[in-house]
Amino acid sequence: MDRLCYEHQLISGAEPQYILVDFVSDMDSFRSAIHILHMLQKDVDRIKCVVIAYQEFLNLKESVKEYTRIDMIKMEMIARSFFVEFDVFLNHWEKRINRHPKREELRKLFNNLTHDAYDSSDNYAMVTIIRNYAIHSAGIINGVIWGKPYCDVSIWKHELMSDNNISSNKKKIINRQSSEFILLQPMMRGALDKLKQIHETLVKSIIDEETQAAMDVVGNEIKKIKEYGDKLWFFADDEGSLSAIDENGKMIEFIQGKCLEMFYWEDFENLIASIRD
Repeated sequence: MDRLCYEHQLISGAEPQYILVDFVSDMDSFRSAIHILHMLQKDVDRIKCVVIAYQEFLNLKESVKEYTRIDMIKMEMIARSFFVEFDVFLNHWEKRINRHPKREELRKLFNNLTHDAYDSSDNYAMVTIIRNYAIHSAGIINGVIWGKPYCDVSIWKHELMSDNNISSNKKKIINRQSSEFILLQPMMRGALDKLKQIHETLVKSIIDEETQAAMDVVGNEIKKIKEYGDKLWFFADDEGSLSAIDENGKMIEFIQGKCLEMFYWEDFENLIASIRD
């Protein structure tokens, strides 16, 4: 049996208690709405892997005090992870669109967005050109010490220009790069800016009547739970076997020593508000 609970603290600073609430009249609809919002949350989070990969590259670059070959190998490795996540981001959106009821409309939008990004941003175009190199050829990305304590990661322009598998149109883009050693950081930053624009447009475009209805269902329950406490939880009793995790993945035991599987919905409240705005 699926039920709700909320978190309540009798004394400030004390361990919270989890109180059972049975005011949801149609738990099947509520559970279905939660599943739909789970899928939407995955779409919203799709860009975060690319952002994290870029931020990890910056963090390592700024944290290293003396650049050794090991440090440069780490920077090359993290730089490659950006290209992997960039590639995964686009591939996952294509698969998501192919499963969506509005797939024809969304596929056209996706193609227009990516083509426009390619035509309007050399940084985005460069990342798409070299992503296969970055994934399959470790030698294309090189950490270079320009003088202590400055190190950067670049791609050798000559290697790209001498590759017969790269088309002449792509080589025109590569040739527009002013330096023989093409630095990755500005390229990654520019490509990520374009990717964020693509992502924002696609997230807004996949919202349909079913998603809006799910947001209404969950949003109404959030309003109700505010009368009891600040945190809304959902949990399921699976054939009498009760297990529990919190948002940090830890086990929680409460109420007569039982454990319940719970999902924390604070982020969904923000998600619903941001989409409606």
